[in-house]
Amino acid sequence: MATRKSSPQPCLVTIGHMHLLMPAEQGMAMLKLLQHVVECERESYSWPERFQAGAAPRVEFKLLDPSQIDLVPERTAPVSRTRKNLLLEG
Repeated sequence: MATRKSSPQPCLVTIGHMHLLMPAEQGMAMLKLLQHVVECERESYSWPERFQAGAAPRVEFKLLDPSQIDLVPERTAPVSRTRKNLLLEG
């Protein structure tokens, strides 16, 4: 009997006010990297470039059920012709 390959568990990673959908495995890897970051502002008129370090960004991780995601075809185009969108793989 053939078994169907299931899609990866989706998750939502929120960084500040930006929300990103991705497979949970990549979301966990992203959280691991983000634990070491702080927000920064680039000083507009300085040379060489200077940056003002700030606080750590608000980062959240949430597992989703695939039924919670509506795929809009014109907004979920594959990244390239040879690589499918991560949420559509499976």
